[in-house]
Amino acid sequence: MRERIATVVALAAALAFGGTSAWAGTTNHNYSTTVASLGGYGYTAFQTKAITGTAGYLGSGTVGRSYVVSARTNSPSGVGTWTGYVVSDGTTHYLYNSLVKGADVRAQFRNRPQTTVQVQVSGYWRSN
Repeated sequence: MRERIATVVALAAALAFGGTSAWAGTTNHNYSTTVASLGGYGYTAFQTKAITGTAGYLGSGTVGRSYVVSARTNSPSGVGTWTGYVVSDGTTHYLYNSLVKGADVRAQFRNRPQTTVQVQVSGYWRSN
């Protein structure tokens, strides 16, 4: 009987701790990064993708100096679709991708090729 209880407790602990990282991608995380000039990039920290193929969600707080940037998901296992240069102050966007559950994913930002300054961006995002 004790062995059975110990097994059940161990299984419950494994599920609880193993499931924790899978939920990381369904929680909003703040970001603040600098996007390099002349078509350069900026990145958020990585999250663990929780659901295969589900679009990420990006909430833009500020995009410095009233510029616009483009965004997509970025992972060692692939990338998502660029939003186009529509990310500006106070906008929200879905980051479409086909990345799989468990992948390390981050949001990637791109400056316009003709923007000669670095652009600071901040807000929140989740990889889902």
